[in-house]
Amino acid sequence: MNDGAFHTLTYQITPPAGAVGTNHFAGTARFNGTTTLPITGVRDIFNEVARLSLSSLDLFGDGVLYANLTVFGKTGASYHVLVADGLEQPSPWRTNTTVTLSGTSANWLDPEPMTNARRFYKTQAAP
Repeated sequence: MNDGAFHTLTYQITPPAGAVGTNHFAGTARFNGTTTLPITGVRDIFNEVARLSLSSLDLFGDGVLYANLTVFGKTGASYHVLVADGLEQPSPWRTNTTVTLSGTSANWLDPEPMTNARRFYKTQAAP
């Protein structure tokens, strides 16, 4: 959606009771009944306390969107923000940044424009 407005897409993945390990999910989000955005990814379940929310931001008013992520977790804890530009590889995830929370959440702006429709994000507790 390139209308220059700020858009937020938040979703929560609720796995079945007792699910552990790696779980794949797929779905769609629809905006204004006309724009459909695919949502796919992987949720690793290891009694995590972290979650991630994604919104888009047009920084310069030129229609180019950037991912603005909010990491939620335990105050004082550090979390890795991992990205993947596709899920085909055996281990496509790489750490993009590490966020240490001074409260229960912190924002992180991905400096890479959202031109890759297959860019995925996840967070995990930093050791």
